[in-house]
This record gives sequence, C-alpha cells and structure tokens, in this order.
Amino acid sequence: MNVNKIMQKDRSGIGTILIVVIVVVVLVAAAAAAYVVLSGNNDNSSDEAEETTQILAPGTVMKYDEFNAAGLKTGTIEMEILGQNADEYFLKVTVMTGMVGAYSYNLEPKDSSDGATKTGTIQFDTIDGLKTLDVWTYPDGTKSYVDPESGIEYGGQIGSGSNASTLKLSVYSPVWQDEDAYTESSNIGKTYEYVGTMTGSTNNYAAKIVCVADCKNGQFGVMYDLNGSALYFLSNNIQGLPTDTENTGVTDTMTGTIDGDKAVQLWKYPLSVGEITFCYDPASHLVYRFVIPQSSGNIDFDLSKKP
Repeated sequence: MNVNKIMQKDRSGIGTILIVVIVVVVLVAAAAAAYVVLSGNNDNSSDEAEETTQILAPGTVMKYDEFNAAGLKTGTIEMEILGQNADEYFLKVTVMTGMVGAYSYNLEPKDSSDGATKTGTIQFDTIDGLKTLDVWTYPDGTKSYVDPESGIEYGGQIGSGSNASTLKLSVYSPVWQDEDAYTESSNIGKTYEYVGTMTGSTNNYAAKIVCVADCKNGQFGVMYDLNGSALYFLSNNIQGLPTDTENTGVTDTMTGTIDGDKAVQLWKYPLSVGEITFCYDPASHLVYRFVIPQSSGNIDFDLSKKP
C-alpha cells in the first residue's frame, strides 16, 4: 500500500498552486497483482501447457472501507484503473469521509513495492471469508495485507495506536489482461510545451502537457508538468483539456499565438479557492493558454511548441 500526497512543490518561484491537497491511498499491491493461467496449446496429441501471466487491466475497480482504532467506519477509498502505459497504471482515486468526497488522478508503477518488506502473516476477515494474509510493511509503517496466492490486497493499516486506521476490501471487480497484450499507442509521450509569465513579473516559467496513458473509451491520461510539479487529469484528447472542466460559454480571440490569431473558448476548472482557466480551440483541441491563480498574481502559460 502506497500512501501518496498530491502536493505542489515551490520551484523557480512558481509559488503554491491552489490545488486541493488530498491524502490518497493508492493500492499498488493490488494494482500489481498478477496470476498465472495454465492454458492448453490446442494440440490434442500433446499434454504440454503454456503459462500465461495476467495482470489487472483498465476497468478494474477496488473499494475499501476505512475504520478507526475503535472499529467505527469513517469513510471509503475507491480506486479505478482508467488506463495504462507500458509500465504504469493511470488511476482515479476517490476518498469519502462522511458526506465529504474528493478525487484525484494518479500514475503508479505496475510492479512497484515501494520498499515494502514481508514482516509476517495475519488472520483477516475478508469479503471472501477468513484468510491468512501476508503482511507487507512500508518504510513509513503502513501495512498491506495481501493474499499470497491471488495477489489481492484485502486491506491494510495506516498509522498506529489511537490514530490507526484499518482498510478492508468491500468491492473488488477485476478485469484481467495478458501481460504482453497491451502495446503503447504512438500518443504516449506526445508533449506540448508552454512558457508562463506572471502579472507584474519578468520571470518566466516552464510547463508541459504530456500524454502519459491510453485510457478506456478513447480517452487519455495527461500530465501537467509545472516546473517539475506534476498534476494528472483525464482528457478526451492528447492535447490535454481536462474532462472535468466546464465550458463557460464565453469566446475570445487570442492574438500572437504560435498559430497566429485564434478564436478560443474559455473553460474553467474549479479549485477549493479560485479556478484554472483554459483558452481552448475546439477545432484543433489545442489549449493555447491556461491560467494558474496565485496569491501574488496569475500565471499565464502560453503554448510555445507542439509535438
């Protein structure tokens, strides 16, 4: 179990970006689970069988209930695999605490254990009955309870003492694929480069929108690299407009873009404080500008290079 924080780092003066900071539990042990299927070779004259390794595929959903040290349910954590590249899964992680929910997109290795070591076994009451599970402990003390036969992560523990939380798998809907069945599309790695300027400042800031995953339903996972600080979104196109944006219905004309004067639509992505604005061309799907709110003044990122 890999505990991650979506955090924006202060690099090259870019400041603290106003994005909701969410602590999410990304269940890497389950995402990396693999099993071996013995399949015949269709030659009735031979009893030989070949091994086919299968791994989880996009469409897999896992949901965990969270309980505090007193055994009271405090929320849920749901992970859905939306897409992948050759080495990583593109995930949507939704955290519900009471009636309050938040979600984020993450990119996680398919086969990373993040330094976990096996520290013993535990008898654990799972949705499939009482099981003896391996306990894997991470450097930060987080524990993961994994079925040694199937690789399914049935739960785990975060924190210790009165601050401990226990996670128990409540919904598991796996989709499997042969390990070698998926091949990256030519879209993976396509990069759109941006130069940012802040109101009243002479500093320049670099940004990139990179296609990082092929997703279900013809969608893509994209990374916004803001001076080395990564944000992930789901997009209908490799050019990177997030699916979670809202069309304001307002249009404008941008002058002096790398493609000359362009008519654009204004789209908004709401934040806990403020919003990101996108200047979007529906014909080419290009984001010619996106504006990040800052307490000291907005940063306008203008498209400077296309792949």
